[in-house]
Amino acid sequence: MLSVDALDHRPTVAAFSGKALGILPKAGRVRDSTVRWAVLARRVHGDRDDSAAASAVWEAVEAMDVQQLYGLLDDALRLWAIAGSPPVVIHHGEFGDGSDGGPLYQVTLASREDGGHRVPVLALGHEAGRAGLAHLREVGLPDWDWESPPVMDLKWQLRVSLGARALEAIVRVDGEGLDDIVLWKAAKPVPLSDGWWDLLDRAQHVEVWGPWAPGSPEAPEQVAVVARVTFR
Repeated sequence: MLSVDALDHRPTVAAFSGKALGILPKAGRVRDSTVRWAVLARRVHGDRDDSAAASAVWEAVEAMDVQQLYGLLDDALRLWAIAGSPPVVIHHGEFGDGSDGGPLYQVTLASREDGGHRVPVLALGHEAGRAGLAHLREVGLPDWDWESPPVMDLKWQLRVSLGARALEAIVRVDGEGLDDIVLWKAAKPVPLSDGWWDLLDRAQHVEVWGPWAPGSPEAPEQVAVVARVTFR
């Protein structure tokens, strides 16, 4: 009922769909017209100051026929229902102390479907310093094309507190198991939802990808890795 009512107000459709489709859906999971529109919406997510991209989003919605508009809203509602509650963003442990230009990240909790199963995902976002694509490549995260699953690298680990049921850090270890790189560290324990904790516990690994933040190029390249989860 809500989706039918919303069709009479296209700005509502655009605003809601832009929120729900912030992470570009794979072709085949939503309608082709939704994928084409989501590409435009993603550009706005990447650069909030890009007025041309914002205009293109509104113009595309205005140009849709009723069937395309309903399809966009229906796809957005389904993805929103799958995602559940609003995304949890956890900040870097040293945020506010990055005057030296050191790269600081935030992570957004997400998940995606892989072969009929949900897998946990951590999206890395710019927070301060040199955070971004160049730095992520520099520390060894391989390029990712969105079409195939990220590669697994057991040197990368997500450390999780069993007692607090919260994320601690994303690290890369050397051959002796010692920290080589601390890519991200939580500022404070943020308890995970039961659903996301169960997902993490069941999968025992997590997909880490980025960058995802305002300031990305219009067609941002991505890097990603499948990291092992270590419970402490």
